[in-house]
Amino acid sequence: MSNSKQQPYQILFEKARAYEEAADPYNAVKLYKRVIKDAPQWAPPYLRLGQIYKYRREWKPALYYNKKAIALDAGNQQAWWDMGLAATAIGKLRLARNVWEKFGHGPKAGAVLKPASVRLQFQRQFEVLWVQRI
Repeated sequence: MSNSKQQPYQILFEKARAYEEAADPYNAVKLYKRVIKDAPQWAPPYLRLGQIYKYRREWKPALYYNKKAIALDAGNQQAWWDMGLAATAIGKLRLARNVWEKFGHGPKAGAVLKPASVRLQFQRQFEVLWVQRI
């Protein structure tokens, strides 16, 4: 699509994507937020902000922007998945369960969630943990 046919907010969105691809999240976030001011009913900038915050492990804004993206585009599977991750990370377990059930990851009726072992690796060191599933 040529720039002459694009809306100004779409041009800003492309600039924000370029900043993101150049590993400059600060300027990308600023431009995505500006796009949201110009086009508040357009889902893509909310989704991109949700992903930026997810990668930075800033879970509250990740949850906020993914919820907004879903409100505008309920069929966006990536936004649903990222909302589930953020909800799980900040302990909003009812919301997290609802999201995971949409993906078929909820417990079966009457099932008891038993502890599970998880193997973690960090700096070439391994550790096995027993965890209680939520």
